[in-house]
Amino acid sequence: MSKLGKLDWIFLYILAGFVDVAQIIIDLTGIGIALSTAAEPVIGVFLIGYLQIRGFSVLKHPSILVSLIGAVGLGAITGGIAPAWVVDIWWIQRVVKKEEAQYEEQQEQEETFSNNIRRPLYDPDGIRRPQIQNNNANPSKLNIGGVRPPMGGLK
Repeated sequence: MSKLGKLDWIFLYILAGFVDVAQIIIDLTGIGIALSTAAEPVIGVFLIGYLQIRGFSVLKHPSILVSLIGAVGLGAITGGIAPAWVVDIWWIQRVVKKEEAQYEEQQEQEETFSNNIRRPLYDPDGIRRPQIQNNNANPSKLNIGGVRPPMGGLK
């Protein structure tokens, strides 16, 4: 599971916004188009590496790779005038949050199914399910040969 917290997202949005503004300013000077175009693949590789380090595999999500390639392509087509790194970060955050929600839902389901308290005592065909013995419980058996002594087995 990814370890991307709120501060990571703030950092990524600030960094992407700074890069977008810097690319626009550099491109307005006329000499920065080549620099901006050369920087875009480096920024994409940095994003992939950062997300990988923080526990989120970009390679599992083709939509993120397409988005990153699209951002580089958009920058190349427009000559670097329309950088879209903030939009990419928004898309990546959306995908990450969706995956985290699915993971949490799966964990809740596993916890619910492993919880013996909520487990029905009878199968759908009417046969009682065996109870899981707790090793920490009272060492004297409550049921002896399938019969419980009177008074709930207390002696």
